[in-house]
Amino acid sequence: MTGMASVMGLLLGGVLTPMAGWRWVLFVNVPIAIGLIVGVGVLSEGQLDRVRIDLPGVITATLGVGALVFAVNRVGEHGWTDGIVIACLVAAVVLLIGFVAIQRASRAPMIPHGVLNERGRAGANIITFVTSAACSPRTTSSPSTCNRF
Repeated sequence: MTGMASVMGLLLGGVLTPMAGWRWVLFVNVPIAIGLIVGVGVLSEGQLDRVRIDLPGVITATLGVGALVFAVNRVGEHGWTDGIVIACLVAAVVLLIGFVAIQRASRAPMIPHGVLNERGRAGANIITFVTSAACSPRTTSSPSTCNRF
């Protein structure tokens, strides 16, 4: 589904941007979200799974990824030796290691324990992550890495 969504996103974005402008690309998810909200409302009470939210996992994952993204974005202007970049990278590593530890110990983890044990699924997730990272633009002035392929 992730691979199909990324391909469809590129195709729809390529069609929608010249026809209606780049801002309309941001509205593509609105009908999907409305459909999901309506769909969840249609489910009967017996079909809903009652799950606990892994709040420590949510917090550590969000802050860890946020620190990593902030550090990578700041590197372009300030370099790898900038104190804030180094602090954010250290915080990202600590928080993401904490996230993994929380997921292993949690009764209701965000990522079910069996998901990462399956080689095929783990491999597909790693390939999706690497492809997404390789295709994202590094800075606003440099072209995307995917343009080289």
